[in-house]
Amino acid sequence: MIHKKMFYTKGIRNLAKTSLSLSLVVMLTLSSSFAAQAKTQEKSIVAGTSTTITSDERQSNWSFDTTAKNADGKAKQLAAFYGCTSVQYALIHNGEIVVSGQSGFADRDKKKAPTKDSIYGIGSISKVFTTVAIMQLVEKGILDLDTPVVNYIPDFKMADERYKDITVRMLINHSSGLMGNLVNNTILFYDPDPINTDKFLESLSTQRLKADPGSFSVYSNDGFTLAEILVERVTKSSFTNYIYDNISKPLGLSNTKTPQSGFPRLQLAKAYYDVDALPADYANFIGAGGLYSTAEDLCRFLDIFMHDNEVISEDSVKAMSNPEYLNGLWGNDGDNIINYGLGWDSVKLYPFSNYDIQAFAKGGDTYSYHGNVVTIPGYDLGVAVLTSGGSSTIDQLLCNSILLSALQENGVIKELVKDPTPSAPVKTTMPDSYKSYAGFYANVMESFNIEFTEDNSFMIKYNNDSTGIEFVYTGNGVFKDSTGSTEYTFKKLANGKTYLNIKAISNIPGFPTIIQDTLYAQRLDDNPVPESVTAAWKAREGKKYYIINEKYSSQLYLSELCTSFEFDNLKEGYFYNFTMVDENTLEQRLELPMALGRDLTDIKMYRENGTEYLKANSSIAISEDALKNLSSKKSFKVVIDDNSYAKWFKIPASYANKKIKVTIPKKAGFAVYDNEGIVVFLSTISSNKTITLPEGGTIVFSGNAGSTFSVNYK
Repeated sequence: MIHKKMFYTKGIRNLAKTSLSLSLVVMLTLSSSFAAQAKTQEKSIVAGTSTTITSDERQSNWSFDTTAKNADGKAKQLAAFYGCTSVQYALIHNGEIVVSGQSGFADRDKKKAPTKDSIYGIGSISKVFTTVAIMQLVEKGILDLDTPVVNYIPDFKMADERYKDITVRMLINHSSGLMGNLVNNTILFYDPDPINTDKFLESLSTQRLKADPGSFSVYSNDGFTLAEILVERVTKSSFTNYIYDNISKPLGLSNTKTPQSGFPRLQLAKAYYDVDALPADYANFIGAGGLYSTAEDLCRFLDIFMHDNEVISEDSVKAMSNPEYLNGLWGNDGDNIINYGLGWDSVKLYPFSNYDIQAFAKGGDTYSYHGNVVTIPGYDLGVAVLTSGGSSTIDQLLCNSILLSALQENGVIKELVKDPTPSAPVKTTMPDSYKSYAGFYANVMESFNIEFTEDNSFMIKYNNDSTGIEFVYTGNGVFKDSTGSTEYTFKKLANGKTYLNIKAISNIPGFPTIIQDTLYAQRLDDNPVPESVTAAWKAREGKKYYIINEKYSSQLYLSELCTSFEFDNLKEGYFYNFTMVDENTLEQRLELPMALGRDLTDIKMYRENGTEYLKANSSIAISEDALKNLSSKKSFKVVIDDNSYAKWFKIPASYANKKIKVTIPKKAGFAVYDNEGIVVFLSTISSNKTITLPEGGTIVFSGNAGSTFSVNYK
């Protein structure tokens, strides 16, 4: 059964942002909380939940009894209220796993609980492994952090001469300036095909940079994929083998694998799409987000940042913890969960910064799995949380909670600092000078106009017809929303550009507060274009374009892979958050540090044999005008052409409720969507032999060149 909408974003933003993000923290609420807690070294009577303290003989007099109980209760909350099918967590202290637990179900149908050896995708936590690999090679003199990448990869080229200035350091501190969105054919179902990485340099060769290398840090998957290739080039070893030989094997990480490792798939905790168990999740950009592990293995990995070891030197640990984010443009350097080091998302994580405790953190997300790790080297503590379902931000709530509990239980923190409590804003008189900040603003996800009122506030308007959302001036340059939980300020940085900054406080009952203080949007300059350019893009309004070069095993088929143009008329010369260049070219010209200037896309329209196509980075889409109706013959064949492009067909209303049976060739698949783009059948998930066609939907066939599907109406 498949009937839940997933990964579908209406409009052109579907191509502008296709990877999972470190974007703005969503305000979360809980309806209730768990009070039940498991006793130490005893399984809980709650199905699928257990917590144990794994060592009575410790290297210190620290105790973790209370911490273990707290962790158990909060893990149950994640499984009950946050969409986590299963939760796995562990805490390490002085080289020993002192708390380890699980909650939920690794197999929901069999009511099978996860164990400490259940394996999860760790997503972008993989970036810390990649960074350690780079630092090992620096220690050996094979690499230098401040040497250009082209010195090591001569065939690395781009359509922007500035690429020659990208150094090794910039790949792992997110300041390379790469666009950051080459992720098609990456996250697949039960398919370890490295096609994306194999073609990565070819894809980069046609791209521009979004900023001068080193000018600012903004989250980038592509930098770490290039770092993965770099490791392979200079070591003459596959990245999988390098990680195993130089990190996993020396540390005894027996459950840390890659899609190329051939590990037992039955160890994977299952992920679900509505009620359907999904096939194994393979993230085939290993250096950016493709490793698999367990919470205990990750804790053993974190231990290298706390003690002398043979894997990485103390100098490298210090280098990774440097505030790399301050090398270029940045917003506020205050309480936050984003402040990049080398590999780390944060090198002074809130709320630990409240207590003058330095904590390093990294989150990770794939479509199925999520995780977070936090380490406090000064107190020999490291924690890892992995989940099926949920999000890395949710997992960080549990990480922070476990560490704060351990620090408080052992007297390091005498009393928890009271979390900031939002209150309704009190309006005060706004200086007229703030009206100069009016204008058109954008980030990777949206665009809007900011207009100031005569009543000491400004309005955000997403289209010209909206009444807008009001934010009132409260003094000291701060505007607030109606709840007082979100603060807005305006900043003009050294590059001369103006930004809207947002500070969001997320208070979750029973969990530590999360604060994200980030540059939210950039004001864009006037971009006058000829009327013919505007007319060309308006003519495409509402038209759908269907992606045709995504592999049959791609998880993206869980949504209808199409995009449509929405013309909001907010600003002349702009189409949504894209800058109009000419009748066939759009560019996202954002220079937005931190997180919301990531994963930018340029769009190029072109025609072949009378058909219009859309190219967005490495994705290619075909106009809906070229889609034919599905054949009405009682039996027919669909053959994939030599270019291996997927074939899309419309399902006319007259075909509604008709049943078809499709014979699928090897290494191929098909999907059916309703008229709202919701997947109703996906062959990589479902074993159904007969499919009922929806009214006004679409069907897509995908496979290798020559793949032949036999279709029969029942």
